[in-house]
Amino acid sequence: APSFATAAGDAPPGLLDNGPSVARPPASYSASIDRALRATSFPKFDPPLSQLGGARGSKYWAACDHPTEADPASCSFGSTDPHAHVAVVIGDSFAMSWLPGIEAALAGSNWRIYGLTYEAFPAADIPIVDVHERYSPTCDQHHAFVRQTALRLNPQLVVLASTEDTLGRLASGAKGDAASAEYRTALRGTISALHPGPQRRVVTLSPPPLVKDVAACNSAAATPADCVQQISGGWIELAQAEHAVAAATRTSYADTHLWFCNAAGYCPAFIGKTVVRWDGQHMTDVYARKLAPELRDVLLST
Repeated sequence: APSFATAAGDAPPGLLDNGPSVARPPASYSASIDRALRATSFPKFDPPLSQLGGARGSKYWAACDHPTEADPASCSFGSTDPHAHVAVVIGDSFAMSWLPGIEAALAGSNWRIYGLTYEAFPAADIPIVDVHERYSPTCDQHHAFVRQTALRLNPQLVVLASTEDTLGRLASGAKGDAASAEYRTALRGTISALHPGPQRRVVTLSPPPLVKDVAACNSAAATPADCVQQISGGWIELAQAEHAVAAATRTSYADTHLWFCNAAGYCPAFIGKTVVRWDGQHMTDVYARKLAPELRDVLLST
């Protein structure tokens, strides 16, 4: 059987294993992650890989990869009650991948959820290069649209989420501590512009750490250990920056890595019979919905 360290002391430097920002899953989740890390063969996935497809085929990606200014309701889910509570989800494709779980988490509680999302453009209002490594003013225009639309929707809940490689794609070219400082300034400005307070809860969710694409690493000669990846330094740097901004703005930050990885930061490609990420990066809709109880606690806790 493969051997992946399970103790927090074996984690990469800077990875938290405890504290109020670390969202801890039920013991059954941790046990399922440990079993997946010890697995010597792939389970019969449910649903099977052939039925997962890509996120671009889901209703969330189709509707929410840049909803138009003329109709932000094109990416909206949940209650149709005109007096429903309003939640707004802001960020890139990783924010889109949280949407199935957020919808399930708020189901039955009279919430209308709007996704103000765009692939490759993070929640923070900061110039960035796109998936083709090119700067585009479209990103800045989208951020202006998000700010105006979010305030017009007057939400009681705002959820922010971005990919772990955000700090490596700043249009300024900044790296290391300079990139982190630039990002913190931008994110703090974004959160402040949303006017968080007693009537508007702002929560930043950490992204699922990256693993290898199970569709690519699940070959005839492969074992589940070939798909495992440890949390990267880039993920930790982003988490530290977002945690610091949440503290400075008195908003909430949820470090969700224990929903996906063990205490040492090793992350399997599947948990139980469920594939966690459809491409090694973005959560499958199925796994996001499984996290609904944990998300509900994070989003609505006071």
